[in-house]
Amino acid sequence: MAGLHRLSHVLFCAIVLVILEILFPRNYMFTSEFAERNLLYKAGFLVGVSQVKLIMLCLGFTAMECYFIACGQGYRPARVNDKGIKEDENFNAIRSIDIVPILTLESWQAAVNAWNI
Repeated sequence: MAGLHRLSHVLFCAIVLVILEILFPRNYMFTSEFAERNLLYKAGFLVGVSQVKLIMLCLGFTAMECYFIACGQGYRPARVNDKGIKEDENFNAIRSIDIVPILTLESWQAAVNAWNI
């Protein structure tokens, strides 16, 4: 189930990445037309380009997690820890990021906890 959750994040990031790449092409920043635009337009365009980079990073890290889950590297069998508490088996033991709290930014603490690198 954890793999399907992560796979849905990968598909979401891939779709958003394609849309943002169409709306904010990075090569446009190096044209003379962009240089003649006003400062507010340039700042807004740079925010869009930075979102492209953020989504690209989220896509890469989440795809890596899917790979770990699919090949079994993220599996941790059920065991009893040092305190005597039984831990269930976990197929998603290796977790890098959770993109939903990062993109919604409900609180800084949630965003920092979600980017667990």
